Amino acid sequence: MPLLTTTYCTLAELDRYLSANAVIDFADHDANGVADTDVVEDCINQATEEIDLYLRQRYTQAALATSTLVNRWCVVLSARFLCHRRGNPVPDSIERDYERIADPGEGLLVQVSEGRRQLPGIA
Repeated sequence: MPLLTTTYCTLAELDRYLSANAVIDFADHDANGVADTDVVEDCINQATEEIDLYLRQRYTQAALATSTLVNRWCVVLSARFLCHRRGNPVPDSIERDYERIADPGEGLLVQVSEGRRQLPGIA
């Protein structure tokens, strides 16, 4: 599936967060030594849509796309989804960041969606 029209992170940012070799390891489903673009795009799309699920109630997609914090959250969520695609264990550091961001009870996404916190720099 191609990338959504608006996403909150890129493959290059995911490479920088995980490392290009890790992205290849997690996304090379046909074992040709290159990350399958569709696999990575699916993970970025999923992360973007999950962020939208929480934050589009309060912010426009255009405003979210300008936030460096939302960008960082999207990278972390995408990385976690990418690790899970082939049943790989998620590194502890990514799992801790994911829980802080997306915990259903007290994660930052929930806090922002409920108005208990606001995204910095976005009206």
